[in-house]
Amino acid sequence: MKKINALGSCALFLLLLLGSSCRTAGSEMNSDINPNADIGQKNVVADTYQKLLEVNYETNTTDSGIPGVNGTSATAPDAAYIVPRTGSTGNNYAIAHKVVEGDPAYFSDGNYRSESDAMAVQAARFHDGDIRRYEFSVLLKDWPLWNANDPIKETNLFQCKITGPPYVPVMIRVVRNTIRTRNPDTSVVDLVPDITPYINQWLDFRVDVTWSSTNTGNLRYYVKLPGNSDYTLVKEYSNIRTYTGDSPNGQFGYVKWGIYGVPHSGTRIAYHDDIKIFGK
Repeated sequence: MKKINALGSCALFLLLLLGSSCRTAGSEMNSDINPNADIGQKNVVADTYQKLLEVNYETNTTDSGIPGVNGTSATAPDAAYIVPRTGSTGNNYAIAHKVVEGDPAYFSDGNYRSESDAMAVQAARFHDGDIRRYEFSVLLKDWPLWNANDPIKETNLFQCKITGPPYVPVMIRVVRNTIRTRNPDTSVVDLVPDITPYINQWLDFRVDVTWSSTNTGNLRYYVKLPGNSDYTLVKEYSNIRTYTGDSPNGQFGYVKWGIYGVPHSGTRIAYHDDIKIFGK
């Protein structure tokens, strides 16, 4: 019996020794692997931005419960209204803007438009030298497609506007059957070359801007189409003038979203959600 116990003790010792050796070898093989390295790298850029504004309409109101956010200046009862939202974002609501060309109830601020803005929200404003990231989602509701016999009319969906000069430095709009941007240098870029497959689907946009009154500004446009998990860089501009205002004279920039300008005798409806502004 003593011999059997002795043999058992030796066997147990050998098993423990073997397991320890395997763990040591495994540790040496994986000594260069940092399980948090990739996580840290992914968060480097994101952590440099701070959220300044988020409009997600989860209050079921056109101002998203944020003092200073204006739902619309148009007087038509359906110029701006809340709609249910379904999908993977987890949001329950979005805002709808509607404009009917020729109906004075949809006429405001000198044109046919129904736009929300954050002009009165101090944290959402921008000035010369600021670095900003803008994100928003838009759905073109039952949007009529353009054909060659139709007049060409631009319908703005999102603007970064400055209070003083008339020129808008960042403007994302529907032109014919494309979603296009007009830049501070007057150039244009098609962000979504053909909207035909995406009517009644949510499209996500991101704009990174270094606001500068000299030729030192930067501008980057990103798009996330339905089915994609992340944004795709569409166009980048470097060393351009992005801030067209004059901050020392009290001017500042702010964002607008909704519908501005529709074809003659036309009706347009667009949904917006997840309007976000980040700053560095």
